[in-house]
Amino acid sequence: MSYTKEIEIIKYKNIDLFDNSNAKFDLFCKSLNQDIKLLKLQLKLLRRQKENETYVFKNFEFWKLLIENFPKTDFPKVDGNSRYFYKKNGKNCFKFKYFVSDMLEAKAMVDCPENPRSRYSMLKSELLKYLQSEKKRNILPKFKQKESLMPTPKKSTFDDESLLSNRWDNWMSS
Repeated sequence: MSYTKEIEIIKYKNIDLFDNSNAKFDLFCKSLNQDIKLLKLQLKLLRRQKENETYVFKNFEFWKLLIENFPKTDFPKVDGNSRYFYKKNGKNCFKFKYFVSDMLEAKAMVDCPENPRSRYSMLKSELLKYLQSEKKRNILPKFKQKESLMPTPKKSTFDDESLLSNRWDNWMSS
């Protein structure tokens, strides 16, 4: 099999890792000096990392918008005070425990208006059972923190143009 044909086959199988962009794939190949063994190895690592991305990581913009808009939500107050928010050390904090508990109660009231107490108990048990048995998650950072908080990164042997995506950046930092 010819060298270029093998590269084309590799590209066809892995172009989705590069947002279906031939230019990004070509730049990736160029950054690895078109070495087929090295290409296959790095593509395998990128594929494995992509498969390990969580639902939240893949849909981060949605979740970020939701979390950022929580403080703007006009939740009913209790005796003039916010039920879900408080300030600590000058930061706005959210009481997730109360929010989840109230959400389960509301869900129980909607699902089973004739006996919400037993439905609430079941929902709470299901949630606890799920959280206790949940596999350990490998949660990837979506944004880099301030440099003073980060350890010194390894010096890359590739030029900055070869960093094609977040997955590529993450691979390079490990």
